[in-house]
Amino acid sequence: MVLREVPSPSGRLKAVLFERGCGATTGFNRHMQILRRNESLQDDSPFVIDDDHGRAALDVQLSWNGDSRLTISHHALARVFHADTQVRDVALSYETLR
Repeated sequence: MVLREVPSPSGRLKAVLFERGCGATTGFNRHMQILRRNESLQDDSPFVIDDDHGRAALDVQLSWNGDSRLTISHHALARVFHADTQVRDVALSYETLR
């Protein structure tokens, strides 16, 4: 389920935050992908977290700094499974929220 789409300043790209459930015995996780304006979700996500069995809020904030930098902010206790530093021509940086 798509939770949020944040367009880059030029509108050429978008950061898409979405949620996936992995079955009845596991919780939900949040994914982020950077896509072209009209592109659909892909199989691979450069950023994936979960709430570590309820220890962390799954609040994720996305903030573009021009078309070539995206800052992703997430709860400090979130369990990070994937956190790439570059996608396409966009540098990804990370901050923790309290």
